Amino acid sequence: MLLRALRVAGDPVNFTIISELDTFGPVELPDLMRRTGLERVAVSERVNDLVQTGLAVREMINDQIRGTNLSQGLVAWIEEIAEGCGSQLTADLAGDE
Repeated sequence: MLLRALRVAGDPVNFTIISELDTFGPVELPDLMRRTGLERVAVSERVNDLVQTGLAVREMINDQIRGTNLSQGLVAWIEEIAEGCGSQLTADLAGDE
């Protein structure tokens, strides 16, 4: 299940979606459509994948989507890895000069 969640979250569009989600304030599907540039069906399918892996919660009333603690932790972890890689790359490039 963890590997499936990582695979789903690793998709650039899905990562954009979970990055926009909050555990407290729901996001509406049209907002995600604007942010991703995808049509309703495509965004809905991606949200369903995120829900199935525990990375999002979809509220049936008003079709709103919220993040989960798992999605928030995963986004923070990926951002930490990216920052660490950027710092290491900067240090390596500075050492080559």
